[in-house]
Amino acid sequence: MPDSKPIASGVVDDPANIPAPPTLGPASTGNLLRDSANSAMHIGEVPCGRTSLLAGIGAGAGIGFIRGISVHPVVAGSWAMGTFFAVSTASWLSCKWKIEREHELTRKAIQSLPKQLRLKNEGEKEP
Repeated sequence: MPDSKPIASGVVDDPANIPAPPTLGPASTGNLLRDSANSAMHIGEVPCGRTSLLAGIGAGAGIGFIRGISVHPVVAGSWAMGTFFAVSTASWLSCKWKIEREHELTRKAIQSLPKQLRLKNEGEKEP
């Protein structure tokens, strides 16, 4: 079995040897309150975080305004918060699913690349 360590050209035979992407945001200090505050301050650095929250805020504000015209403000606020949470969560999950799918396709491409190179090299050797 060939050695599956990365070589100078950057080709990796085994997708399991691909390093994990770096984590974004501040490092954990062990203090829940401080870590939560630091994470909230760096939400724009988290993949999918900013877009999910903006989608939730926009949808919540829109539904809250529309419901506020016809019902009591407390009820409209409940609708706005519920819409915010639902849209933010759905947007977050959708974005994370797309990222995972992209990583899986990249793994498959890297895994099939050595096979394609071997087949190409074998074809060149034959007259």
